[in-house]
Amino acid sequence: MSKNLFFKSKDSKKDYFRWRIDRSREFISYLSKHITIKNKKILDFGCGQGALSYILADYNDVFAVDSPNVIFQSKELCKDKNIKFIGQKSKRFPFEDDSFDIVLLFYILEHVDDLKNIIEEVKRVLKKDGYLCVEFPPYYSLIGHHLYRFTLLPMQYFPKKFVKWYLLRNEQNIKHEDTLEDTPITRASAWKTFKSLNKITISKFRNLTKDMEMMNERFIFKYPGIFLINIKPLKYIPLFRELLSFSYSALLKK
Repeated sequence: MSKNLFFKSKDSKKDYFRWRIDRSREFISYLSKHITIKNKKILDFGCGQGALSYILADYNDVFAVDSPNVIFQSKELCKDKNIKFIGQKSKRFPFEDDSFDIVLLFYILEHVDDLKNIIEEVKRVLKKDGYLCVEFPPYYSLIGHHLYRFTLLPMQYFPKKFVKWYLLRNEQNIKHEDTLEDTPITRASAWKTFKSLNKITISKFRNLTKDMEMMNERFIFKYPGIFLINIKPLKYIPLFRELLSFSYSALLKK
């Protein structure tokens, strides 16, 4: 993973997409060590700009789902790929039962309103012996607030009024960033994202998926472009795995 891509990712939507492609490759590499990801029917739910789908579409039948306004951007960025983009408008996934070999939830679970519904829908559309692959930053971890581009403080532990003041206090800078052409990440958008986080934890995710077979987990401590370490002992230390796992990956079987 390139450090330069991470720091450039807020410059434009295309730079952000390149960074997401880089991160997606690492995630796919991890999954490929445990399951076959080729000639499969795959659902990329909460696809964002479509980076995961972009890579997987070369050798899989890929369906990418997100809100209609996000899908509009994804189609443009991935127009040279054969991906079936679908705008999601209801809580029920627009697919029949037992439709997919693999469902991917890559940095989306922390943003959804109804975690339980999403997990239940995933189970419904997964085929028997199908795989659920997830990665998300636990809310109480050092970067769980999603504000790491603007501060290293653990903002989720502070009152929201303080977080808002801290992020938006530089009005001149906000105005400049908001008018910067094609900039995907601003202080204002970061505040909006922070407010919407559902405070997901590893323990909560495990509880929602306890009827599935856990095949592999990663408790990731990382610095973009420098290192990525799976701290395996965190599996057995509940408090520390929530605090020290910058990202949590899991592979489960239905």
